[in-house]
Amino acid sequence: IGYIPYYEPDEKGGTEFEFFDSHFNAKKSPLLLIGPTGTGKTLSQAAYCQQRNIANLQADCSEGTKKADLIGRFVILEGTVWFQLGTLPAAIEIANQLKKAAIDFEEINGLLPHMQKIVNQFLDYRDHVYIPEIGRLFKVNEGCKLMVFATMNPSTYGGTHELNKDFKNRFTEMKIPYPSSEQEFNILEHEGMDVKYVKSIVQLGMELRASEAAGDVDDSPSPR
Repeated sequence: IGYIPYYEPDEKGGTEFEFFDSHFNAKKSPLLLIGPTGTGKTLSQAAYCQQRNIANLQADCSEGTKKADLIGRFVILEGTVWFQLGTLPAAIEIANQLKKAAIDFEEINGLLPHMQKIVNQFLDYRDHVYIPEIGRLFKVNEGCKLMVFATMNPSTYGGTHELNKDFKNRFTEMKIPYPSSEQEFNILEHEGMDVKYVKSIVQLGMELRASEAAGDVDDSPSPR
């Protein structure tokens, strides 16, 4: 990423990057980041990968995501039939080439339930992706690492699906809440906003979020 985001660690609860490190160093430990929109779920793992020099791939998930997008499809190019790798085997190939990589499934609860099943084979003990169309098994080589991140908004958001229990259980969940008023003040001040406006903006944001939680308003501003 071209923009280096300002990272404001939570001194009481430790830092997200230390948590990411422990999961990256584990043999198999996919991580699911859950929180409201604009709280830094995507940017946190992108900034982590940049800081640790890890190749970072991103896959946007939606109801329109098909098996061909995840596994691959046959395509015709200049009169020749080729098999184009999908997101999962392509990420495995990159991890094997570069020794370490990460893939982030954005808004993973946008996947239809039967699409979630397709990802299971890579998230569990099998640790591979098999493509029957070409009779080939894709697996991360010994000494290489492919870390799996996923993000999702709370399931009450529109256009999302409940995660299959077997699918969700393959992840460790990490909640990404709104920052405290003090953290948000530091972030806005760091981004160059005039201090005389920052306190009022932070207070307004806090009050609107409280109103949303109480059901008085339909939406509230994110830190972003």
